[in-house]
Amino acid sequence: SFGRRKRTKGETNGVGTWESATVQTLPSSSPVAEPSRMSRLGWVLALVLFGAMGFATARQNLFWSDDLTLNYRAHEIAPHNVYATTSLAAAVAERGMEGTAMALYRQALAVQPKFWRVNVNLAYLEYSLGNYPEAARYYSIACAADPTDGDQFLYLGMSLLRMGRFEKAENAVRSALLVRPQGRTYHLGLGMVLRGEGKLDEARQEITAELAADPQNVQARSLLEQVTRQMDAQTGRTGMVKSNGDARMNIK
Repeated sequence: SFGRRKRTKGETNGVGTWESATVQTLPSSSPVAEPSRMSRLGWVLALVLFGAMGFATARQNLFWSDDLTLNYRAHEIAPHNVYATTSLAAAVAERGMEGTAMALYRQALAVQPKFWRVNVNLAYLEYSLGNYPEAARYYSIACAADPTDGDQFLYLGMSLLRMGRFEKAENAVRSALLVRPQGRTYHLGLGMVLRGEGKLDEARQEITAELAADPQNVQARSLLEQVTRQMDAQTGRTGMVKSNGDARMNIK
């Protein structure tokens, strides 16, 4: 169907325990039997110092407790750094905060408008929210920035399909197949576009190719049944399929 590996949280440093030591009991008359005032002061200062260091270490470890906190800290330090902004956007998007992620991506684009990662990630968010014109716009920029990624061409095609721009959608999905001829769901995507154009025989061929590579693809099998029923309905008693133009349909 068309629509991340979780990292384990880092552990903070533990606090070591003091081991008990065997202390020799000295006679009360010994000059070192009782610590001097200066010695006691030294121990107090040492304990205060160790305590302060431990507090500082624990506070610093808060910044590294998980990816989100780490990325917030990095963005706080370098708010105009595109990579820091993009990493934070990806982290918040993983937690379902799409609005915040999209605002951060747009902030990054204001600095570097053609940055591939930002455009493709923002396009995916727009697509997942049903904002197909915006998705198509960002996918187009991403495809121009790096034409070696097949998925972006596929999703560009799916965005255009849902906008009813069938010819451009077909060109986009065919570009995906040129980049990755064995790309998963690519033939299915092309079959969906061809069906939208009314090219039912070609659509059936593409869906069949998808099932040959992935026989368990439920969506492809369902679409093949629908296309076959359409073709049977159009064939009638003459045994000839009506023109492709008559089969044009809207994709929902």
